[in-house]
Amino acid sequence: MINWENEKWRYILGYRYEDATVSFRGSQVLIAEDGSYQDTLASIGEKNFGNAFPNAHFRYLWNDNLTIIGSYTETIQRPWYSDIVPSRSIDLQQRFISEGNEDLRPTLYSNWDLSFDIRYSDTAMLSIELFDRSIEDVVFVSRSIISGGEFDGFNLQTKQNSASAENQGIRFTHKQPLDLIPFMPKGLILNTTYTWQDSEIIYPNRPRELLPLPWTSESFIDATLNYDSPHWFFQLKYMHNEPMLARLSSDAWEDAYQIEQERFGLDISYKPDEKRRYFLEITNLLSSPNFENIEGSKFYPIDIRQIPWTARAGIKFEL
Repeated sequence: MINWENEKWRYILGYRYEDATVSFRGSQVLIAEDGSYQDTLASIGEKNFGNAFPNAHFRYLWNDNLTIIGSYTETIQRPWYSDIVPSRSIDLQQRFISEGNEDLRPTLYSNWDLSFDIRYSDTAMLSIELFDRSIEDVVFVSRSIISGGEFDGFNLQTKQNSASAENQGIRFTHKQPLDLIPFMPKGLILNTTYTWQDSEIIYPNRPRELLPLPWTSESFIDATLNYDSPHWFFQLKYMHNEPMLARLSSDAWEDAYQIEQERFGLDISYKPDEKRRYFLEITNLLSSPNFENIEGSKFYPIDIRQIPWTARAGIKFEL
């Protein structure tokens, strides 16, 4: 990595190479027509990934209140270990097969970013970020019907690689102390991030359609209200995202979508001295569904996971 500064400019150039090898042992599980377990067969394999990642960054201090930052980076997202293990589950009763794909390739990203950081007081700042991603070998969940052979007519669900994709968007990040609001305690800060993005990809089983990236929300809001003092810490968290494509089929009416999500969380802690901290953490405060999927249309729900709010409390000691 090379780091060079000249008055208002700063440049960073870098290069990284990563090599990863994964060894795995999978199983083929057979479920009989009456729904009972029938047999398990083992399968083993190995996968290797080697990739180079150049990157370049610059920063320009326009004045005391405006900083411009730009970058080009290449990054990677390797397949989940469970997705490349050559395992297979065969349900003869439901005529359904779920299997891993040992031929999955990692997803590669070429990222362009440009941001404007506007500081309009000592503690308040607005950041506006523009981003553009070129993506290769996107991994998606695919469902299809097997034609011919021993399992003719069975539903097959697996993960596959698609061709290239594009993802562009804008992100606003705002940090604002609330000291000037009457009756508000000093130390209260609101952090808000809003992201809007557009994505386009052609999937191999739907070659005539431009569709969105899997698990990519068109808009996303993340907000936290923080209060920090020598003894007390308080954080209220809020998250909201739009519907996302969860599974792709050869027919649009069998595509699965996760509907919009909204989630609240609460963290409170009290520190009586330098060695102790009492804490309370509450997740999913309103008991919103962890996920709720539909198939083809909002009128056809297929599954929902409802996990109520949970709390964790305790004491942390420093020795």
